Amino acid sequence: MPTVVVTGDLIWDFNLAQQTAPPIAHHEPLTSTVLHLRAGGAWYVSDLVKEACSDLSPVTVLEPVRDEKACLHGETRVNHAYQVWKPFSKVDGEEPRVWRIDSFLGCHRIGERAAPPKVESDTPAPDVLVIDDLSLGFAQSEAAWPAALRKGGDPKAIILKTTSVPGTSPLWKRLLKEDFAARLTVVISATLLRTRGAAISRGLSWDRTIEEIVAEFEQGLSSRDFGRCRRVVVHFGDAGAASFTRDPRRWGNQPWPKGTVALTKLAQFERFVYHPEEVEGVWRGKHSGTTFGTASLVTASLVRHTLQSKSYPLFIALARALAATRTNHELGGGTAEEPLAADVALRDIEATFHPRAAGQVKQQPEAAFCSAFTHDGLSDLLLGKRPARESDLLTDATGVGYEYVAAKANEVVIWGVKKALRAVPKARYRKYVTVDRQEIERINAIRNLIVGYRDKPEERVPLSIAVFGPPGSGKSFAVGELAEELFGRRKSKLKFNLARATEEELRAAFHRVRDSSLHGHIPLVFWDEFDAGKLKWLQHFLEPMNDGTFTEGSIAHPFAKAIFVFAGGTCNSFEHFDRSRDEGDDGKAFRESKGPDFISRLRGYVNIKGPNPQSPDECEDQPGLRRPYEERADLDPAHLIRRAVMLRVALERSYPGLIDPKTGRAAISAGVVRGFLRVADYLHGARSLSAIVTMSSVGQRPYNVAALPSRDLLRLHVSDDFVDRVQEGELEVREIEVLAAAIHRAWWHQMEAEGQKDPRMMEHAELSDEDQEANRKPARLVRGKLLEVRCEVVRPGGEVGAARGKPFERFSDAERNRLMDIEHDIWLRDHLLDGWDWGTGKGKAARRVRLHRDVARFSKVPRRDQEFDRVIVESIPKALMKNGYTLVRRGGGDGA
Repeated sequence: MPTVVVTGDLIWDFNLAQQTAPPIAHHEPLTSTVLHLRAGGAWYVSDLVKEACSDLSPVTVLEPVRDEKACLHGETRVNHAYQVWKPFSKVDGEEPRVWRIDSFLGCHRIGERAAPPKVESDTPAPDVLVIDDLSLGFAQSEAAWPAALRKGGDPKAIILKTTSVPGTSPLWKRLLKEDFAARLTVVISATLLRTRGAAISRGLSWDRTIEEIVAEFEQGLSSRDFGRCRRVVVHFGDAGAASFTRDPRRWGNQPWPKGTVALTKLAQFERFVYHPEEVEGVWRGKHSGTTFGTASLVTASLVRHTLQSKSYPLFIALARALAATRTNHELGGGTAEEPLAADVALRDIEATFHPRAAGQVKQQPEAAFCSAFTHDGLSDLLLGKRPARESDLLTDATGVGYEYVAAKANEVVIWGVKKALRAVPKARYRKYVTVDRQEIERINAIRNLIVGYRDKPEERVPLSIAVFGPPGSGKSFAVGELAEELFGRRKSKLKFNLARATEEELRAAFHRVRDSSLHGHIPLVFWDEFDAGKLKWLQHFLEPMNDGTFTEGSIAHPFAKAIFVFAGGTCNSFEHFDRSRDEGDDGKAFRESKGPDFISRLRGYVNIKGPNPQSPDECEDQPGLRRPYEERADLDPAHLIRRAVMLRVALERSYPGLIDPKTGRAAISAGVVRGFLRVADYLHGARSLSAIVTMSSVGQRPYNVAALPSRDLLRLHVSDDFVDRVQEGELEVREIEVLAAAIHRAWWHQMEAEGQKDPRMMEHAELSDEDQEANRKPARLVRGKLLEVRCEVVRPGGEVGAARGKPFERFSDAERNRLMDIEHDIWLRDHLLDGWDWGTGKGKAARRVRLHRDVARFSKVPRRDQEFDRVIVESIPKALMKNGYTLVRRGGGDGA
C-alpha cells in the first residue's frame, strides 16, 4: 500500500463573497452565504493528491490533523488568509458568470505559541513526501516537520512545492544534502525565477522561452542550486511547464545501469510541455479574475507520476495538471447564481486527472498540449546535434530542407492550419495567424504593450508602435485583428494616409483622434505611409508621442488614451527604416528629418514578412537586386508555410464551400497548390495571392487548373513560372498516388507476415479519405528523403542524361539504412511533439497515455518493427519504376 505524507505551511482560507446588491441595514437578510471556509496550503495539496491518485487503490495519504475549531480559535499554529470573491464572466464579455477572486486581503499567523498540527499516523519512510513551502514559517520551524524530514527519515521520493529559493531556510539546507537531493523534485513558478533575476521573457514565443529557461539552468543561478535537485519542474501558469532532471538521458528500451543509477552532476533539459495556440498569459487574459492552485495541481499530478510512472508518464502528468489549472479557473467558485463554493471544481479536476477510458486519445485533456524534446535520439545529421538552447519547434514539425517544408505546406493547404500544424506554436488573433517565430515574438510583444497600456488608467500619452512589411503583406490587418480581439467594441478605428495629406489635414486628423478618445474609447489610429514624403511627417508626431498633446497656433490640445500605429509604406522592415547609424547621405537625411527622435518615442515594432522568401541582405522593393528564388528559398524555407497559411485562409474566406465541414479537407488540386507554393515571386505580396484566389472561377468543386485566371491576368500578380509550377503539380498527383499505394501495400504485407490483423488491411483506394491521406503524407516526403541519399525522381518522358547523374540500380546497404533512419525519425518527431514516451504496454491502455515501444533510437527499435521501415523504403523504387518513373543519382554518386 503506497503511502504519501503531505506537510508544509497550513492555511485556513476565509473566502468572502462580495454581494451584487449588499444590504444597507442590519435587519435586511442576506440572499446568500458571505463566508466560505476552506482548508488551504498543505491541506489543499493533500486534497488534490487524493484526487490525482484516485485511480490507484489503495493509497494512504497522511496529512496534519484538521481541527476547524482549533484553527479558528488559535489553539493550533496555522495561517489565516482572506480573499474577496465576486462574479466574473466565465469568458470575458460572455455569460454565464462564475465566482472568482477579485482581491487578496492578506495572510497572518494565528496561534504562534501553540503547537503545530502533527501528521496523523506519521511515518519516517513514506513512498512520497510532499512539502508545501509557502514561506509562512514551516521551512524555519523544525518542530513542525514530519518524521520523514527528521533524523532517520527515509522517504523514497520528495516533492517540494516552494515559493523560496535554495539556501534561505533550514528546510533547504536539509533537502540539498546529497541523500535527499537525489530524491528531490521541486515545483516552482517561472515568476520566482524572474524575481531573482533570471532573463526569461513572458508571453513572446515558446521557442524563446525554451532557450531562455535552458540558459538559466545551464549558466544562470539555477545551475548552482535548483540544478542540484533530481528534477525541477517550472510552470508558466496554465500554458506551459519545463522539466529538468539529473536522471541520465534514456532513449527507448535502453536499460538502466545495474545497481544505483548514477545521476548527472546537474539537472539537464528533459521536456517542455506547451499549448501551441497560446503563450503564457493569453488564456488568463480572456478569463478575468484570480484563482490559486497551479503549483498545487502540478505537484499533485507529479505525485501520481512518481507512484507509477509507467502508467502515468511525465507528459501526461504535466499536461493534465495544466488542463486541470484551466478547469479550476474556469469553474472558479461555481456559478454566480449559486452561493460561493470555493472547492466546487474538485470533482471536475479529478475527471481531468483521470478522464473516461472510453474517450479517444485526441479527446483527452492532454490533447491540447504538445512537448518539446531533446534531439540526441534522432538520426538526422542536423537535428540530432541541435542543443536544447537552440529551439525551433517549426522545424521539429516540418523537418530540415525545402522539400520537407513543402510537403508540410501542402498539408496545411489541404487540411488547415490547426490540423497540419497542430504542434507548431502560433500567434492567432481572430483571423490573423502566423507560425513564423519572428512574427510571433513581435506581435506578442505588441500585445503585451497594448494590454499593459489598456490596464493603466493613469497612462495618457498615446502608445506608439510601428509596423513594417512588403506592400500587401497584411501589416495593418495583423495589428487590427490583434486590437479587435483585445478591445472588441471598446475602441474606435481611424485610418489616415499621410502620402497624400497636407498639414491642415493632419491637424484635422489629430482633432478626430482627440474627439474619439474623449468619448471614452481608446482609438486605434493607423498612420499609413508615415515614412512617405522623405520622412517630412516625423517631426509633426514628436509632440503627440512624447507629451500626449498637439499644438495648433498657441493652443496645446491634449489627447486622452490612444494607440498610434505607424504603418510603413516605403520601408519593408524596421531595419530598413532606421538609418540612425548610417554614415552616408541616407543617414544624414534621416537624422535631419528627426528620425532618431521619432524612434526614441516608439514603444515597439513588428515586421510582417509576407509570402516571398526573405534574405537579410537585400531589399524587397528592388527586384533587380534580389537573389534567384532558389537561393532565397534555401535561406528562408519557412516562406512556404507562410504561403500555405495565407492560401488556406483565403480559401476559407472566399470559397468556404470547398472545405469539407466534417474533415476540414479542402477540395483543391495538387497542381494549383504547387503553383501557389512554389512560384518564384508574388509581385504585390499577400495582396497578389489573395487576388488570384478571388479572380479564379471556382464552381462547386474542386479548385483545379481550369478555375485559374488566364496567363495574362496572372502576370499582374505573379512571376511567369506560376503556370509551369501548376503543370508540374498536376504530373505529381499520379506520382503521389503510386507511392501512397505502394507504401500502404508494403505495410499490409508486413502485417500479414507478422500474423497481425487490422481493419485497414485493404487496397489504398478503398480506405477512408483520412487513411488515404495518412499514406499520402509520407509519399509527399519521398523526394526530400531521396535527395538525402543523392537520388532524384524523373517523371515519364523526362531526360536522363549525364547531367542528371547515373541511372539508379538499387540502394546500397548504407543508403537503405539511412532511409530507414529517416523514415523512423519522421515518425518519432511527430510522436515526441505529441508527448509520446517509450513504454512496453500494448493496446488502448498504452495509447491512452501515449506510450509506444518504438519511441526510441532506431537502433533500439525491435527488429520486427524495423522491418516496417525496411519494406516501405524498398517499395519506393519498385513502385516508381513500375509506373514509368526513373531514379537517377545526383552528382554521379554510386551509392557506395
